[in-house]
Amino acid sequence: GLTMAGGLSLATVVRRAGQPHSTELARVEGMKGYHDRERHPEGWTIPGLLIVRVEAPLFFANAPTFGRSLHDFIVNAGRPLDRVVVVGDAITDIDTTGAEILADLLDDLDRRDLKFAFAGLKGPVKGRLRSYGLYDRIGDDQFFPTIGSAVKYHYNAGGPEPGDD
Repeated sequence: GLTMAGGLSLATVVRRAGQPHSTELARVEGMKGYHDRERHPEGWTIPGLLIVRVEAPLFFANAPTFGRSLHDFIVNAGRPLDRVVVVGDAITDIDTTGAEILADLLDDLDRRDLKFAFAGLKGPVKGRLRSYGLYDRIGDDQFFPTIGSAVKYHYNAGGPEPGDD
């Protein structure tokens, strides 16, 4: 019985990790910060900017799902985009499969002439990106401590101001 319960628990963890929740974030009037656009359809987006929160480490079991989800967010944005920011507070690790998927994603963004950045990514994960050669490809100036600092950079770099879309 214990072995079966342990096996079922492990299967549940792997299943959940393999389907991480990702969501586009938006501003909501009267609320600080950025919030899940699905839960707050009244929220508004930042012109030219797609902000996506990923809620899991990127590893072999979920990296393809991450890549497809981000691609779908870009394709279905319904507005012109200049930059994609992935909020990585919950990304605690990235393995070689995750790095390969991220490299493919960066290739796709280059073809679309979209810039890419991370917000809230932890130091050890940045170190992993360095070891895969992705940190320099993304650019040191594209790692932000917060979403707010990424948004500020976007506006200062010539991104459209609110109302320009």
